[in-house]
Amino acid sequence: MPLSKETLQNSLTNAQEDLSAWEKALETRNSSLPEKERVAPKKDPKWRQFNASVVDIQTRLTAITAIEERDAAVANRGNDAE
Repeated sequence: MPLSKETLQNSLTNAQEDLSAWEKALETRNSSLPEKERVAPKKDPKWRQFNASVVDIQTRLTAITAIEERDAAVANRGNDAE
């Protein structure tokens, strides 16, 4: 059973908070390391995992919006035919 739009929006908010918290942790950790040992966020496996979650949820929300628009168009066509 698919998740509701509200549930996905809440999940997206949580995923974005996790991602920003990890970015801050990386920034803190990198500030104490020498330049050569610093890790770019996009190369960090945990950052990639959090970012993938955000992108996945955003994609699902986009699909739900498209489906809702399609259903509304179908309902309007049904009303126009009558």
